[in-house]
Amino acid sequence: MLVPAFAKVPRFLFIVATLAIMIPMSIYAAAKWEESLVNFLSVIGYWAGCFDAVVIEELIVFRNMDYHSYDPAIWNQVRRLPTGLAAIGASLVSIGLVVPSMDTPWFTGPIGERIGDLGFESAFVVTGIAYYPLRTLEVRLMGHV
Repeated sequence: MLVPAFAKVPRFLFIVATLAIMIPMSIYAAAKWEESLVNFLSVIGYWAGCFDAVVIEELIVFRNMDYHSYDPAIWNQVRRLPTGLAAIGASLVSIGLVVPSMDTPWFTGPIGERIGDLGFESAFVVTGIAYYPLRTLEVRLMGHV
């Protein structure tokens, strides 16, 4: 549970609050559908670069391409799962290069202005480089992959 106090709030109130936020956003986005979609997908693309680097490196480097090393039985046992801090840290490190490499309608960084949008590529490369030492440290501290 994210915040235990939320457990006391009836679920329909979460739905009403979500709709109160989503309906005005949808009305605004509908007026500028293509622009809104492109802006949204560009941000998701930068995140996907970080995510792809972590998943690929975890499988190849730390799990030696062994899909059986993923134990689905421990999905809800927090102590046996990786903390995820290595992935978060590596992704945050990559933001330092992703932002200057962006070329989107709402922001263009200095690298993106000269070369074009390299946000995804820089997210992938920098996250991949930063993930190895952070994940190695995480494995040493946790004692397991």
